[in-house]
Amino acid sequence: MANLLPIKAAGVLLVSASLSLSAAKGEPPPHGVLVANGPVYPQEMIKRNIEGEVIMKADISTQGITTNCHIISTTNDAFNSSALDYCHRVRYSPATNNGVPVIEYGKRMIARYRLDG
Repeated sequence: MANLLPIKAAGVLLVSASLSLSAAKGEPPPHGVLVANGPVYPQEMIKRNIEGEVIMKADISTQGITTNCHIISTTNDAFNSSALDYCHRVRYSPATNNGVPVIEYGKRMIARYRLDG
C-alpha cells in the first residue's frame, strides 16, 4: 500500500478510530476496550485536503481478534481500504460476562480521517 502515509510520520494529521460507547458516565462499558493504533491516512486524500469517515462493523473473538469486518457507510470510498485494513489488524481486550471472555457480535467502529490545521 504505497499510497498510504503512516499517521505518526504525518505530524500534522489527526486520525482516530473511535468507538461508539453507549455506557453511561461512571459505568464500565459492556464491551471490550480498544488496544491498537489508528488507521493510516491515504496520501492522495492528504494531497487533495479531503477528510472522511468510515463506519464499520465487526465481531470480536474471545481472544480480541476482529472478524467479519465490513463497511456500513462511508463519506468517501478512497478511505475504505485503509479503514478495512485497520479493522482487520486492530485488537481488543475481549468483552466479558462474569469475568469470562465472550464473543462480541456487531461491534460498531468509526474511523475518522481529519486533517489538523
